Amino acid sequence: MAVSGSTENVQTVLTIDTSKSASSMKELREQVKALKDQLVGLDQGTQEYSDTLVQLGEKMHQMKEINEAFAEKVNTIFERTDIAVTDSL
Repeated sequence: MAVSGSTENVQTVLTIDTSKSASSMKELREQVKALKDQLVGLDQGTQEYSDTLVQLGEKMHQMKEINEAFAEKVNTIFERTDIAVTDSL
């Protein structure tokens, strides 16, 4: 029974399964690295260089979308559960 004027601390543990997105991000990072390495050996202005640059941009865009989607889901969880994020987390 709570005493009038007392404060009660409640701790909630939240587990988020990020295995699929982590795997996707790892693969995308590897692909981005491979494309960057490939660009180094190509001559600027060639079609192959241009095509590789387009692929690199697409992969980097995919990474950005995954990061944004993850951040949005985390924010939604915090909003729904009325959890305040503090430095102690």
